[in-house]
Amino acid sequence: MKSTFLIWLMAVSGVCAQVIECPKSYPPLDTELTMIPSTHKGKGLVSARYLSGASMFIGEFNDGGELQGLRKDVKGGYDIEVPADTRWLVCFYGDSQAISWWEELKLEPKSTSCTVQVRSAQPQRPGAVEAKLICK
Repeated sequence: MKSTFLIWLMAVSGVCAQVIECPKSYPPLDTELTMIPSTHKGKGLVSARYLSGASMFIGEFNDGGELQGLRKDVKGGYDIEVPADTRWLVCFYGDSQAISWWEELKLEPKSTSCTVQVRSAQPQRPGAVEAKLICK
């Protein structure tokens, strides 16, 4: 009876979590740029890049404010505990992390803590990294 209740309790608590995942690649396809530098003729292109990591930010878009939470190394990656009052999940793409996707968060008011989970079963294989935010 106790084990049945424990399994039920774990299942119910897992349902209450809010999960936001980073896109596996960004941009999703190679993208032609529309902005042309002055005094130049030609075309710009941003190639699609695979996810390489993630972090949490507060404040305005692209204005710093990275949250430094408690990092815990786990098999295949790491978890970072952050407060639930964060504003952005930022997903990084490519080796230099020069491309980023800023996901503005609309967290449940009842959320009290969040964890950024970054995992990669095969770090050298493109597209192997997964990142998500889990808030409870």
